[in-house]
Amino acid sequence: MNATLTYLDDSLAILGFAYSPEDAESGNPYNCSFSLRIVSGEFSGLAPCEYDIKAFRQFVLELEELYQFKRNTVELSDICCGSKVVFSIDKTGHITVNGNTYGEGLAHSLEFEFLVDQTVLPTFLRELHLLIR
Repeated sequence: MNATLTYLDDSLAILGFAYSPEDAESGNPYNCSFSLRIVSGEFSGLAPCEYDIKAFRQFVLELEELYQFKRNTVELSDICCGSKVVFSIDKTGHITVNGNTYGEGLAHSLEFEFLVDQTVLPTFLRELHLLIR
């Protein structure tokens, strides 16, 4: 399953989301995996990510709070390779998406930043909820 945030020519996509309930139940924090694809201007990158489902669900809740202006920033940080995405909202509803992603074996990296309008978040949030149900 996938979730994509797109605004103009920039995008952030969570691709191939997979969750292992067995790993979560056994206490393994590496119980989710997905690829994070970033397109920012003329640059793009694909990063493998691993996550704990509890932390990923918390990220989704915090992103909803950001959309409702109850939070200024939200961070998604991979627990394996260190890729990080930060969402920051201003008072007018414009959201800055920035961070760093690292490719397989940390051989490549992408530092990125782009702006999105708050109106694109509801679709992204719906797709994220489908991933974590």
